[in-house]
Amino acid sequence: MNPRTYLFVNAGNDRPNVAQVVRAMEHPMNTHRDLDFLVPTTVQKIHEVAKTFLYCDNIKTGEQIIDYLNARMPKHQRSTGIARPYNASMSEQYRRDVMRLFKAGIVRILVCTDAAGMGCNVPDVDVVVQWKMPSNISSWVQRAGRAARAKGRTGLAVMLVEKSAFEVNTNVDRPANEVGSGSSRGRGRGGGRGRGRGARGGGKLGSEYGVAHGQRRGTYCGDFDEISQLNEPVNIDHNSPGEGMYQYIQNTVCRRRVLTKIFGNPESTVPALNCCDLCNPTLFDRTRPGKPVPTNRQTKIKKREPLAFVRKALYTWRRSVKDELFPRALWAPHALLDDSICELLASVVPITTKEKLEKLLKGVWAQWDTFGDRLFECLAALDIPEDTLDLTVKKRAAPDDLGLGWMEQAGSTSEMVAVKPKRTRTSTGRPRIASMQRTGITSSISIAVSQQETSSTSIMPPTNGPSYDTFWASFKR
Repeated sequence: MNPRTYLFVNAGNDRPNVAQVVRAMEHPMNTHRDLDFLVPTTVQKIHEVAKTFLYCDNIKTGEQIIDYLNARMPKHQRSTGIARPYNASMSEQYRRDVMRLFKAGIVRILVCTDAAGMGCNVPDVDVVVQWKMPSNISSWVQRAGRAARAKGRTGLAVMLVEKSAFEVNTNVDRPANEVGSGSSRGRGRGGGRGRGRGARGGGKLGSEYGVAHGQRRGTYCGDFDEISQLNEPVNIDHNSPGEGMYQYIQNTVCRRRVLTKIFGNPESTVPALNCCDLCNPTLFDRTRPGKPVPTNRQTKIKKREPLAFVRKALYTWRRSVKDELFPRALWAPHALLDDSICELLASVVPITTKEKLEKLLKGVWAQWDTFGDRLFECLAALDIPEDTLDLTVKKRAAPDDLGLGWMEQAGSTSEMVAVKPKRTRTSTGRPRIASMQRTGITSSISIAVSQQETSSTSIMPPTNGPSYDTFWASFKR
């Protein structure tokens, strides 16, 4: 192809009909309360939930998100399973069936990996959510572009990132302690350089820097949505971490400007109302996290080794409930009762009252309101032998005089005072005792041991005492 005979047109990869929002997670990630906006408390019908692609790169975390979102539906709608997984680990038949249900509007949220972006064309996706910062900016643009593909539709792309992403030093020439008392050096290999996917160099600049770059914007209260624009140059080159991901997150002017600089797009003409959260902070009203919940310190639970027959009974119970109530459901029985909860219950039985079981599971099991009574009946019916009810932990007996009680058998009645010996290593790896204090015996242990080769009266263990290896093992302790 002759470059003189064709015209190069750069249309860019900007999606002007998709608004962009980036905010930090307000709640602990394992609570998933930052996703409450996907299933509001006012929802009564499944069609009131926006059709959503939720990208989560960890499959196990994705399963937990699915359980959480399904549990937020009204009781009479929870069995429909509005949130389903979609990733490469699923069978081709499953993915085909779930995608058909998603296009039909029966499934409303697909928790997926990039498998949902390969060859999929769903024109009416309303929202795309990225859970945690992606590896690079190209992945984010590709995923965000799945929203509102039909002509005339508008969509929303939301990136929920860790708070630490707002503190990373994007300028490797700026020292990490430049900000002042609020700064902190990055902890990681490479002399304080930032860690994370694609993060190389820079370190962390502390919470003061993070707040100035939008760390507290988009919270539940909405008191910090406005931000002062910082006249900072956007320096991005091919060595920038994540292709400029941190610059995109920490930008205080316009997010599309950063994408324009990275990909060489034409200048954006998108109206501020539908551009990004920096141009229109009211977009945060569509992505608010759940209300902060005060945390109560939980009393420590005494546990034993899990009882195998209790664990097996719980596995049988969850399968019977699934077969009875959801015989045609595509999910597995552990979606009703997770393996970790079965392990917990098998470690703390007997549970004599429903109140005790509720205190144990109310905050960690999404199905408590639906199946709590049936689960308690299952546990109450178990016949647990009394010899398994002891929760005390037997302490290891302390050695007597560093394991040298056998010396009295050799005729020595002197009192021994144990002092932690200094140890060195011989060429064979066996520890050599450098010194040991004693009262009543003037010679050292090391000399006494060496005498066994020359003295007819050895102080080494008698035949019915500890072996030679046990003797040395006592000093290792």
